Amino acid sequence: MRGLKMKKRNVKKSISILVALVLLSSLLLIPATAVTPLSAADLLYEYGLFKGVGTDADGKPIYDLDRASTRAEGIVMLVRLLGAEDDVLEGEFESPFTDTDGWYFSYIAYAFEMEYTNGITATTFNPGGALSATMFLTFALRALGYESGEDFEWDSAWTLTDELGITAGQYDKDHNTIDRSGMVKVALLALVAESKATGNLLVEDLVEAGVVDEAAVEAFKALAEQEDDEEEPAEEPEEEPEEEPEEGFTRTQNVTINVMGSDVPVLVKANADLTEWEFYINFAGVEVKAWGTFDADMKMILVDSDSVYGSMALPMIQAVLTDNWE
Repeated sequence: MRGLKMKKRNVKKSISILVALVLLSSLLLIPATAVTPLSAADLLYEYGLFKGVGTDADGKPIYDLDRASTRAEGIVMLVRLLGAEDDVLEGEFESPFTDTDGWYFSYIAYAFEMEYTNGITATTFNPGGALSATMFLTFALRALGYESGEDFEWDSAWTLTDELGITAGQYDKDHNTIDRSGMVKVALLALVAESKATGNLLVEDLVEAGVVDEAAVEAFKALAEQEDDEEEPAEEPEEEPEEEPEEGFTRTQNVTINVMGSDVPVLVKANADLTEWEFYINFAGVEVKAWGTFDADMKMILVDSDSVYGSMALPMIQAVLTDNWE
């Protein structure tokens, strides 16, 4: 069958009975129908859109929801949201990547050929690398027919997903990681979002493509509505003055990287012994947090080209460090 073709915190010990009462009272506050990542994973699993990492001794799926998602897993979920898994498994696709010789090869090659993704360099994809939130949100938006650079910016995809109700402000430039529990909840809510390309809910498009049956529409809508019902406005926390952690980023250094023939300033921040770091690219006076590799011994940073170019397949960008830390 052909799928859709859219291009683009330690609590001290206490008296056991008190602990039991506290746990009981907390359980009474949670309605039986509260949506959890597990319930989202279960429904996706039921319809073949999420398959976990194996099964336990009783044959039940193991979802491994608490660990970080990988880039390859993000691609697989994209393919399933597109309804294109049969195409991937039955077809032959190619990519320039030399590090994707695994179970995920066809998925990544398909996504590359269909221009849904590029690698971290012209020849590497880093399938086992951590999946960033903005990368997976970009995938979800592309499955819905939205175009990066036109409808949203790939490095702040949460802006549009917040507007569409797929996310609710939990992701931003300072919270740009997504674990498997976050991935399944985003996938659930993307399925009941309206496709820009067709005007249907994404799950309705999957029905039309023969990927899921009609019962899936009401099942996903019902679970997503529970998500809305259970969400309560968060209390506004009291503002506290920001304090620099005692062991935080106390050393800085300014370097430059060459971006398409132009020198672009980069602020590198590190802790006292140079074992933790982060860096920011300055685009026209606007600081954007970047990612990549920091090597204190070799005195250089390698900036992931995705931090600079978006989805373009370009090599990582090197900047040389000095001993002049401030």
